Amino acid sequence: MATEASNRPYQIVIFGATGFTGQYVVEELARVADGEDYRGQALRWAVAGRSQKKLEQVLSSAAERLGKPQLKSIDIVICDINDDDSLADMCKKASVVLDCVGPYMFYGEAVVRACIENGTHFVDISGEAQYLESMHMKYNDQAADNGVYIVGSCGFDSIPSDLGVLFTRNSMQDRGKLKNLRKKMALKPLPVVGKKLNRRNTVVYSDKVQKYAFPFGSDAPVVKRTQRYLYENLQETPDSFFMILTKCGCGRKLLMKHPKFFSFGFFSKEGPTQRQVNTHPFYVIRLLIGGVYTPGSAFSKTKLIDRLNKLGIRFTVLSETDD
Repeated sequence: MATEASNRPYQIVIFGATGFTGQYVVEELARVADGEDYRGQALRWAVAGRSQKKLEQVLSSAAERLGKPQLKSIDIVICDINDDDSLADMCKKASVVLDCVGPYMFYGEAVVRACIENGTHFVDISGEAQYLESMHMKYNDQAADNGVYIVGSCGFDSIPSDLGVLFTRNSMQDRGKLKNLRKKMALKPLPVVGKKLNRRNTVVYSDKVQKYAFPFGSDAPVVKRTQRYLYENLQETPDSFFMILTKCGCGRKLLMKHPKFFSFGFFSKEGPTQRQVNTHPFYVIRLLIGGVYTPGSAFSKTKLIDRLNKLGIRFTVLSETDD
């Protein structure tokens, strides 16, 4: 069914384009459409949501910000998350629906279901582990039967961590050869250099960025699902790999009341400043047999890491050379 999607009016429809994240996805897609990947051919895309007026405002704002007046003529699709018929109509017009309507636990499943039923590929930016795993359990077989890709967590949750694990593994493919080479060259064990590493706490201070850091809760389940998929389907050996205040009601209230304090200034009730937005890149992923996937399982054999490097999300191998 999904093979028919290439003949549809739009290659990509951004659903929820009037939302906070959706507006920036619109701007990034506009940049991608004018980039080298689409040089000589027009990317067919549209924005979707409930309000014609608000969608027009988003396009007008993007046109002004990017200096691209042609964005004002981008097509608009009216669609309501609570109206199954309008969801089906939107999906029938698109090859890929990029869903920016959250929280996904409440609003994601209806879009996933509509995409599968109408042979449309689906991408979201969710970081909600329960929703992501629920979609896999409910719809993986049906999506596979219909040849539809359902790929969740394709935002900052959790592409850097998921593909970062794969990048690290691929960068160390010759670790076995290195071990054998050292055995041949050394007649006796080399002394241990440096002090013994301490076990890392939940919150640590990074000397490299001179800021505090902590593991993000939604990333680990995504990474583990990718490793399971690669092991079960591609016979690849799995890689060996903040929930403090959220465990109690009073802790959750503190987080909601003082988000800026507990996130070290990253989040606030006022939202990010324009400077913060400008220094954090956004990107759009296009999909090409079906099933519910993590980013790593869907894109492990693609050039996505190369594309992210060009956008400022760096995947590098750091090493120290001898003096």
